[in-house]
Formats: sequence, structure tokens, C-alpha cells
Amino acid sequence: MQWIEIEKGNCSDCYKCLRSCPSKAIKIIDGRAEVVKEMCIVCGHCQVVCPQHIIKVKSRLRNVQAAIDDDFQVIASIAPSFVGAFDMKYPGQFKTALKKLGFSDVSETGIGAEYVKQEYIDALKTQKYKNFVTSSCPSANYLIKNITLSV
Repeated sequence: MQWIEIEKGNCSDCYKCLRSCPSKAIKIIDGRAEVVKEMCIVCGHCQVVCPQHIIKVKSRLRNVQAAIDDDFQVIASIAPSFVGAFDMKYPGQFKTALKKLGFSDVSETGIGAEYVKQEYIDALKTQKYKNFVTSSCPSANYLIKNITLSV
């Protein structure tokens, strides 16, 4: 899936996106910026620096809303840092708000990390892989994957 899209037209040929991309995933074709999907780490730097605001990060919000509307059990997984991101007197307010939006439950991301950790332990025991590099940051994971594939 292509996570970063650049709208057609209105590109001012400033090359800010090209210069700011840490993984060199922007190329210019016919005077227009395009994303090289295989190299993109979805860090969003290009979106931040684009003066024309034509670079968009795709949202999966519609998929989440559709799952909630179809009565699937959808659990919001939130990082502990949410407390610093929202101005609220009681952190429980955030959980209440998410449940009012239709989430069946709200859980801290760290709980899922325990399951992931166990999967890594099990995989290491099989000795199927020599090395593991883990990160909860999708951009770091894409970067590692892209570097590994290019080496």
C-alpha cells in the first residue's frame, strides 16, 4: 500500500520534499514529485515541508469507522504518552471519549508489546533467524527493511 500520496498539479518545483526525504524516496518526473513506494519510510517529512500542501499521508480512519459501524469489536491501542498529548484533568476521560466514539475497549499499547515480545522469543528459540531488530516506530521498521533489501 502506498501511504504517501502527492496530488497532481500545484507542485511549485521547489524540491523541498526531495531534499528533506531521509530515505531518498522522492523522485522528480516531468517536473513533478513522486514517491518511490519501495523506499518510503512514511516519516512524513515531505508532507511537513511542502509549501503547496499537496502531499498527504493516507488515513485508515474510514476503515476503523466502517469496522465500528459493522459492529466489529474494535479496541483502541494507545501509547502511555497520550497523557501529555491531550489537555485533560483525568486520563480516564480519554478512554471514555474513545468508547463514546464506538470503540469497544481501550488498552495501553504496552499490553500488545508483551505478546509481540513472546513471539520474538519463540522465533529466536527456533533459530530460524540470526538477528532481530525491533522497534515500535513504523518509520524505523521501514527504514531497516529498505536498507536490508538494498544491501
